[in-house]
Amino acid sequence: MTEGRLRKLLSLAVRHTWHALNKEQEAGITAQEVEEALKRGFVLVEDYPDDPRGHSCLVLTWLKDGRPLHIVCGLHEDTLIIITVYIPSEEEWEPGFRVRRRKHGKVLHVWGESREALSGCRVRQYYYQECPRGCMYEMW
Repeated sequence: MTEGRLRKLLSLAVRHTWHALNKEQEAGITAQEVEEALKRGFVLVEDYPDDPRGHSCLVLTWLKDGRPLHIVCGLHEDTLIIITVYIPSEEEWEPGFRVRRRKHGKVLHVWGESREALSGCRVRQYYYQECPRGCMYEMW
């Protein structure tokens, strides 16, 4: 998914899942604030082309009050679907909220690329698990 494609869909139609609406309420923001933040600009952080529920991605944008906002969105025909939103944690994300922090000094996750962890294991995964060498990695 490209930023250009997301921008085009953003100008056509946007829908929020019930889950996203609940998360927005928990964060004290409205669906309109989410859409306004996206229209002001965003950065594609992670792409999930093989998501079993359909191609989706994680984007970073900023609310008017300066808080960062992560949005997981997907596509359905010519509609941008907001799947979930959350305020990223500084404990889980590097400064700038674009790269996940290493877990136990052994995870290196960079969207779109495989990198070697400190122990030499290859990583390009999504959920955290421990490999036989003892390093933590993310599994798609």
